[in-house]
Amino acid sequence: TDSGSRNLVGLILYGTKKLRNDNGFENVVELHSFGGIDVSRIHDVKNMARDPNSLLAKFEGPADAKEGDSALDRALWLCNFCFAGAKLKPFDEQKIWLFTNNDAPHCGNELLRAKLLKRIEDLFQASQTLNVWPMVSAARFDQDKFFKAALAQADAAVPATKNEVGEEFDRPKSEIFWADGVSHEDLKDFVRRKDFAKRKLAPVKMDLGNGIKLG
Repeated sequence: TDSGSRNLVGLILYGTKKLRNDNGFENVVELHSFGGIDVSRIHDVKNMARDPNSLLAKFEGPADAKEGDSALDRALWLCNFCFAGAKLKPFDEQKIWLFTNNDAPHCGNELLRAKLLKRIEDLFQASQTLNVWPMVSAARFDQDKFFKAALAQADAAVPATKNEVGEEFDRPKSEIFWADGVSHEDLKDFVRRKDFAKRKLAPVKMDLGNGIKLG
């Protein structure tokens, strides 16, 4: 959600053999439910970074890929449920960060590609943004295989957002960020940054005198 003091954060793993989520989505583990940040959650993430193999062993490693199936679709759906179940204000930011090294989650299957694209459009319709963080270099992650076009196409398919008085404003953009090209300080600044959408609440008319008026 927003980058203020009321941050709510969840952590979801997809592509696991086991499942652990209230919706019963296969191959998806809700490691941290949607809630506030505390010391135990920070320690969990640090331990996971130090020893990822122990996490794989806990959930029996990555699942075997199935034809026409993608756990990413279910993981994004679960993110949508998390936001829907939270008590958010109308203009709270709803950001999904996808950390992946798979540049073709549809596995070349056009039906699956269309399904994933529709899922991303559904997120955008719900005022959610999807930021993709490739965990490998640009030379090993071809954004043109899916994500670049998918984000642009989904964004174009969603009508402009309107404010309280019915006027349109720009929604935060979904983007692709290269984790290996972002410094630690830049990443901290990005996390803490608050995106303010351009929205006009009401017109203001100004009379500067001598017949000069603005607004």
